[in-house]
Amino acid sequence: MLPLFGVREASRRTEAHAGDGLHYSFDITETAQQLQHINDWDPENLRIKFVPDDEPEQARAAAMAALAPDEPRFQVGRVSLYIA
Repeated sequence: MLPLFGVREASRRTEAHAGDGLHYSFDITETAQQLQHINDWDPENLRIKFVPDDEPEQARAAAMAALAPDEPRFQVGRVSLYIA
């Protein structure tokens, strides 16, 4: 789950804040081990998929109406995999 609460504020550059958005780290050790066990782990060919959580249609429509027409809904800057 990637909560996006505050992403707009965290992405605004100010004198006190770099405006570099939100950052998350996830431990995928167990998933990687399970994939290795079935011989389906290739860190050189990693696929990441972001799937939006379903929200009630009225809430989604209100949130979209609040955005400026040219404002992106969401943008991922980088996804990194670190292996110890």
